[in-house]
Amino acid sequence: MNHTSPYLHGGDIYSQPVQADFSANVSPLGLPDGVRQALMESLDGWSAYPDPQCRELVHAIAKKEQVPADWVVCGNGAADLIYRLVHVVSPGRALLAVPCFSEYEKALEEVDAEVCHYIRRKETGFALKEDFLTRIEQEHGLQMIFLCQPNNPTGDVIQPALLAQIISTCEKRQIVLVLDECFLEFLPEYESYHVKPETACVVILKAFTKLYAMAGLRLGYTLCSDMALNARLRQYGSCWNVSVPAQIAGVAALQETAYVDRVRRLVAEERDFLGRELQKLGFTVHPSGANFLFFYSATPLKDRLLEKGIAIRDCANYRGLEEGYYRVAVRTRVENQMLIRALRESI
Repeated sequence: MNHTSPYLHGGDIYSQPVQADFSANVSPLGLPDGVRQALMESLDGWSAYPDPQCRELVHAIAKKEQVPADWVVCGNGAADLIYRLVHVVSPGRALLAVPCFSEYEKALEEVDAEVCHYIRRKETGFALKEDFLTRIEQEHGLQMIFLCQPNNPTGDVIQPALLAQIISTCEKRQIVLVLDECFLEFLPEYESYHVKPETACVVILKAFTKLYAMAGLRLGYTLCSDMALNARLRQYGSCWNVSVPAQIAGVAALQETAYVDRVRRLVAEERDFLGRELQKLGFTVHPSGANFLFFYSATPLKDRLLEKGIAIRDCANYRGLEEGYYRVAVRTRVENQMLIRALRESI
């Protein structure tokens, strides 16, 4: 079969045999038991059309996030909402801090936006610095900015003081700031970094994909206090874009507080273990606040590991990165040890 465009992400387990997938950053604990049970018990209801307003799910999210229900818009995963946001705002100019998730730029290109790039420098660990504020002020006519917290693929976290300044600057300049928090809840100190979108220019983007291992169900949501933007976002796209099983799974997942605690503890412990082991092998490993690690290897790794049935994310196709950068998901101890053994044999 011929494909007109290349697949640019991790998780491609369909075009090659993969025994262990470290290229997709989802919870190493798999689907929560409560979600699995809710899906099994609801099978007979899948013959009905989904609720186009996702009412039960929206109210469950609003309760969890402690925001009004009309601040919540649900979608078919975070990627769906990225494209819907861009089409609704239709910015003439936008700013990205690269490297970052490629779907931001792809969505902006669809509306012919002029995309400006702030380059995260390897000399400063790819972290977002105060000069990002200067860049916002210097770029005339900016209408939209995407930031990822923690950033994908580098894993760095924007400090709250800097982020508050960025939000204030965007508010003054009437710039829509989309803050992607899809990885943020892996942080044990999540609440210290989470932004409540009281400021109307801020749109928080979240998904069930990573934390609850629900990538295949496709479920995400936005939080925003701009009611006019929310109304346009709800109206854009297809009517039933969140399926019945996705809505049921989302409601069930929000009850899985013990599961979330387990995931956070496991990721924190295994991220430290995996980082130390990667450093012992001579790789340059960057600090991460997410459920993955970003590192540099002078030795090509992707194909050598695939021969052993292990998939990792080659980051060479990220804007702003060169050959040699890789991202690996944090998995269980057994899986992480398997990766380390395979890497040891490959270098």
